[in-house]
Amino acid sequence: MRRHRPAAAGGALLAPALALALLALPRQAPASDDGGQAEAWTQQQIGARSEALGGAVAALVADPFAVQWNPALFGTMDQWHVSAFSALLPDTSSLEYAGYAAEAGPGADWGWGLDYAQQNTGGLEARSANTPGPDSIVPDSASLFRLGMGYWLPGHWLALGADLKLYSHALDGATANGFSEDLGALWRARSWLDLGLDLGDPLSVVTWSTGRGEALPVSARLGSVARALGGRLAFSADLAFSTAEDPQLHLGFEFWPWAGALALRAGVDNGQLAAGLGARATVFGTRVALDYAASTDSSGSGQLLNRLSLDLGFDL
Repeated sequence: MRRHRPAAAGGALLAPALALALLALPRQAPASDDGGQAEAWTQQQIGARSEALGGAVAALVADPFAVQWNPALFGTMDQWHVSAFSALLPDTSSLEYAGYAAEAGPGADWGWGLDYAQQNTGGLEARSANTPGPDSIVPDSASLFRLGMGYWLPGHWLALGADLKLYSHALDGATANGFSEDLGALWRARSWLDLGLDLGDPLSVVTWSTGRGEALPVSARLGSVARALGGRLAFSADLAFSTAEDPQLHLGFEFWPWAGALALRAGVDNGQLAAGLGARATVFGTRVALDYAASTDSSGSGQLLNRLSLDLGFDL
């Protein structure tokens, strides 16, 4: 496992730059929901651990699911990771994910990964007038492919990363394809404190077969993870900004009563409560991580959403 040295003194200059990056984001419109956002489904949490921690994972090192919110975390992998995730969502929708992330080699300063996510809905209601019932139910499915990498600078006080995302969407006979990217940074401010920054989708294009084009909202996410009790206790917080939504606060708590084997988690995902469990074991030399999360539905339906993820870690 890679050892990280304490932050260099020059890292103190990074904090003002992170703050300026967040403040520089333009606000196009206040949004109370994501109904008008292109590919809004990709903003759902990937990974049960991420969901249980309220989405506060932008500075969570060595977690293959957390790269969703910060590609610099690719550089913190210390094993080969093969991961899978499944979520049952409201209205018979489902979200499935499979991914791979790895350190480039033993002791390497960089890592990379790729993953694929797909959402299928039970169909969208189509109406030609304001009627109680829909005229029809139209099929709707979407997918995302991501390729990313992260790199530790000398001294392992700062990691930088980037990813490329390719989108595909099919809705009632129309299809769309597009791309966007994320830029990320992770600052090891102290041996017990990590700070992360993600700039999401600064340049994006989604083009429909109907000739319509759209862009994804630009976002920024500032995260922190503070550890205590030798890593058995962790508090995390993310503050997310978007050109299409109001600022969102994500909070997470994780405690390992049985170090390295069993974790208890709780979080708040922009006002929605979440909780979960994590189990770790080594089976025939493979580290097996199984995580579960339950959370309240942000639509206000009162439904309890369940998420389950599996990660297999292989030593290099």
